[in-house]
Amino acid sequence: GRFWMLQARPITTLFPVPVPPPQDGALHVYYSFNHRQGMTRAMPPLVVDYWLRTIRTTLEVLGLRPTSNPMVATAGGLVYIDLTTFLRSERRAAKLFEALGDFDRQAIVQLRAVRERRRDELARASLLRGFSPPRMLGAVIRLSFNAVGVTGSILRGLIGGSYALAPHRSRKWADRSARKMIGVIRSGATPHDRIRLTLEVNRKWTWDGFRQALKLWNIYFYRAALRRVCPASEGSFEPLERGLRDNVTTAMMLELGDIADIVRDIPAVEQSMTSGADDKTILGIEGGARFASEFAAFLERYGFRAPAEIDFSRPRYNEDPSSLLASIQASLKSGQWGAHRKHLERLELAAEEEISRLEQLAGTGPLGSIRRRLVRPFALRYRSYISMREITKYALSQLLAEMRWQVLAAGEMLEREGGLRDADDVWLFTFDELLSALEHPAKPLGLDLESRRVDYQQHTRLRAPAVITSDGEISGGDASRDDNLDGLAGIPTSGGVAEGIVRVIYEPSDAMLESGEILVAPHTDPGWTPLFLNAAGLITSVGGVMTHGSLVAREYGIPSVVVADATEKLKSGQRVRVDGYRGVVELLEAEQNEEEEQP
Repeated sequence: GRFWMLQARPITTLFPVPVPPPQDGALHVYYSFNHRQGMTRAMPPLVVDYWLRTIRTTLEVLGLRPTSNPMVATAGGLVYIDLTTFLRSERRAAKLFEALGDFDRQAIVQLRAVRERRRDELARASLLRGFSPPRMLGAVIRLSFNAVGVTGSILRGLIGGSYALAPHRSRKWADRSARKMIGVIRSGATPHDRIRLTLEVNRKWTWDGFRQALKLWNIYFYRAALRRVCPASEGSFEPLERGLRDNVTTAMMLELGDIADIVRDIPAVEQSMTSGADDKTILGIEGGARFASEFAAFLERYGFRAPAEIDFSRPRYNEDPSSLLASIQASLKSGQWGAHRKHLERLELAAEEEISRLEQLAGTGPLGSIRRRLVRPFALRYRSYISMREITKYALSQLLAEMRWQVLAAGEMLEREGGLRDADDVWLFTFDELLSALEHPAKPLGLDLESRRVDYQQHTRLRAPAVITSDGEISGGDASRDDNLDGLAGIPTSGGVAEGIVRVIYEPSDAMLESGEILVAPHTDPGWTPLFLNAAGLITSVGGVMTHGSLVAREYGIPSVVVADATEKLKSGQRVRVDGYRGVVELLEAEQNEEEEQP
């Protein structure tokens, strides 16, 4: 007389609920920190622990140390931020959606859907939970001093020509800061000391990086100033953001293109590379040593970077340069000598023409002669400061690479001493556990690492949501649906129109994108940059106008559109037209479906 429902095998498609669970028993809504960073793949426990620590440190910088119902949680190998307090208030929700608009408009649809349906269930969580008056006062004082510094930098930039050197100075700051941090870490006498020092250095750098990021307010100042002196400038910021040779990511892409040109100047090496010869064969060819030297110098400058680089469990370029070599090889097959430099020069000329156009527009009407003379100084300063926007992550990437080396060394030592059966299991620890293991490296901690390994492997197969509730609901909603469109509608993130063959790439480490192809990816970060050297257009599954792929697409002058589930809706071999003005991907051909470059 009873009905039983049995489960034949473990359910493998449900996404875990965020932990720790809230203690108030009410509904909480979380947004993925990983989606905001353009990296949606699960991270191992040690990396998750690092980001939880870093976010908590950032909250402490702002004077907060939440105790009950923490503002950060983890689920499925991702880090989530509790946004419940913002969703309860009309005013705060509007501010939240405005802030997300440039980064993840699809998430806005999902957050609104939860808010509309379940608003009465939302927890009455205070924005200042964990508020500490002394800590908050200290934060206000520190931020006030830095606000004065930012104001001073704006005034110096207005009065003199210091703005032109700002990108160069910021890169010197990043490299100098990274060298100093790495020096401190390597001063540790034992693996235990070096891991401890990585955490201490990272904690201090969180504040230094925050201070450096405040200087980016120059961007918003000059954007507002341009709008003031020339109200017709609203559509002009995209051309002004292109051709920024001082941007660290653009510089890396240009230098990689220069190496391809060096290979073109050595026909024997070019022929060997395009035929797929290995490194030893290339080195034995006349001129091969020159290529090897130039490539080694490139890795010395950028080898700490990597695809999905916020997950420092993944190899860096100097460990696995295959994606760089594949980009060079593809450029040799379908590109031309100096094309990357000429392309940048065209973008710089277009920016100059846009400034001249704005001067003419500003010169009409009341005070036109004054407003016209202000356009060029404001526009040049805007271009200079916006070149700096990735510098903080550039510095952090060097710290993450060093952290990776130290963790790997610790794992190898634990394996030698008997504390671990496999050095790679070090990524299954938290940092506290790792430090405990290093105190007694010959004695295993007795943790169930096998279960953690199974969980991590399972998480890598799940599709992580951008928005999830404390009871496990994954909100629906598609910001890009248009039933009347013969193609795919999405979010326009970089203007222009391009036609080409689709190349769906999930992992750039061993993928090749030929010149003129359309790159389709789940997301991108600076580690994907080499592929932009040959891309005619970009389509990503997540992101917005201010995410990395969109920024680089605008800087390099190629159209970009964000389409939900793009990697599932499009297949390699299809021919499409990417319209970055309207946010539309038109399907021109649905044939030649080559196999996608999957991990």
